[in-house]
Amino acid sequence: MTGAFGLPTVPVDLLGVILLWVVLGFGVYMVVCGAAGALASRMEDAQSVMTPITMLAIVSFFISLQVLNDPDGVLGVVTTFVPVTAPFVVPVRAAFGVLPVWQHILAVLVALVAVVGLMWIGGRVYAGGALRFGGKIGWREAYRSAEG
Repeated sequence: MTGAFGLPTVPVDLLGVILLWVVLGFGVYMVVCGAAGALASRMEDAQSVMTPITMLAIVSFFISLQVLNDPDGVLGVVTTFVPVTAPFVVPVRAAFGVLPVWQHILAVLVALVAVVGLMWIGGRVYAGGALRFGGKIGWREAYRSAEG
């Protein structure tokens, strides 16, 4: 508005990639957080079960910063196909123009399969954890105690 500085232009296709990965990343982390939340029977336990997931998101962010140095390197290519790091890495690689279409399609498919799989696992953890009274339980115990 004041002309003090200029904002960079963002191509429409890159904006689409960013929006797609915001939605996919939200799906992945939402399902994992939902399952983790089912393990906490008290508010005091919620932070301890969410800390590993928060750390995973932070590590994924720092990985994307490393990918800035070499977007077509091994780290960038490998983390493109890991569902928890892809929402951070794929937009970076797309912005640099080094993301082949086949890698982008495969990364989207891997993320979608991960969301569906995590929903199934999260449902079992929820059934075994949230529907149980008492203290905090672990992932394995919640998964095994679910019926079916």
